[in-house]
Amino acid sequence: MVPTADPTPTVPGDTRASRAQTEPMTVRPLRDGRYVVETEGGTYVVDLDARECTCPDHAIRGATCKHLRRVAIDVTEGCVPAPDRRTSACAVCGQRLFVPFHDHGPNLYDRHQLRPGDLVRDRERGGALVVVSGPGERADDHRTAEG
Repeated sequence: MVPTADPTPTVPGDTRASRAQTEPMTVRPLRDGRYVVETEGGTYVVDLDARECTCPDHAIRGATCKHLRRVAIDVTEGCVPAPDRRTSACAVCGQRLFVPFHDHGPNLYDRHQLRPGDLVRDRERGGALVVVSGPGERADDHRTAEG
């Protein structure tokens, strides 16, 4: 689930939405699907799925604080992975991409995925091959008789 950029409607006079967009904050994903948000005022932990933050604004007022909003904005804009994803690198170009937590590498950026009709080179014999269908399993997961 990818949250919208603003988890709750803006209330007139509520500056949390604008502060979430303008104040300096560093958002870092944790391995458990939560995020650490560092600000000048402190460091807080945000759970986007549970819509919770450890800051006093959220804990005392129950408000959708600027930290929750900022994490939602950064996820929506692709700056950090969604709670059910992690950061990886494309095995071909090294570009950063977000993949499911339990996805085993190597990972490929979408433009490097092979599709029927693509022309590829056989690495062993050097000849040209045309992709007719995607493999049912990964080559690095397949065991040969020789191991």
